Amino acid sequence: MAKSGPPSFLTPWLIVVGIWIAVYVALGEVMPVVIQGKGDPMVIRYLAIGFGLCCGLFSLIYTWPAQPRCTFVGTHGAAYLLGKWGWGPPAESQIIVFREITVLFAQSTHHYKNLMYQETTFCFDWHSHQSQKPVLRISGEHSYHNDLPGPEHLYHFALRVEDAWTQELVTRLGAGLPGNQMLAFPCQKSAFTDQLFGLASPNDIREIRLSRHELQFVYDDRVESLPLRDLGSFQANRGVLKFHQDDASWFGRKGKFRIDYQHLGNAQAFFYYLALALSGQ
Repeated sequence: MAKSGPPSFLTPWLIVVGIWIAVYVALGEVMPVVIQGKGDPMVIRYLAIGFGLCCGLFSLIYTWPAQPRCTFVGTHGAAYLLGKWGWGPPAESQIIVFREITVLFAQSTHHYKNLMYQETTFCFDWHSHQSQKPVLRISGEHSYHNDLPGPEHLYHFALRVEDAWTQELVTRLGAGLPGNQMLAFPCQKSAFTDQLFGLASPNDIREIRLSRHELQFVYDDRVESLPLRDLGSFQANRGVLKFHQDDASWFGRKGKFRIDYQHLGNAQAFFYYLALALSGQ
């Protein structure tokens, strides 16, 4: 039977003491004997005590028990609770009911330094209204690049909630595209800091509308249409969606539409309905 209950807080401190003693013996006792100098050996011992204590305390970063976490995904909602050891209430509590949610914005960003992969950060935000703060935010990082982290990683919880929310949205809107009605997918602006550090491109599209026969891209001052029969190419690479009309010129911007995946609300549902629309052409 697996052991349950809070972890031992004694073990990390025993590791601190062990490292402290090991460093002191190596530097404060053994080194003065092996390397005999003219200096006062007590000075070396005092330095060894301080250095050993620093090394031991630094080890707490890696050995201290993580906060307890509880996640739940159901047909009608999800919950994310981040607890703390003791009898107090959870340190963080986020609960959503899908019927009160309107839009999800999701992003996953690979970070590089000197062309070398460093880490991947992710953030999933569920909003009851696009202009308001997210009701549920699941964010974190991993170092698995294009692979998935272990099954216990928070990223898998985010993906499960995204799938459950998309199923709820498809049920709400209907499994097939409505006859003469257009489905609207809200879009958000690029954050200034994301543009500053090259994590996102500027976005002027405020909404994408989809019907059986056309796409509409809504801007602040205009609406541009793209009939699906005239769609020359559609690309979804490296987190960027590109729509090109079949007669779009190589150098011009007319008939070309681009948006980052992270700026498209309910992106998973959008792909579902876009596939239905394209299959009917």
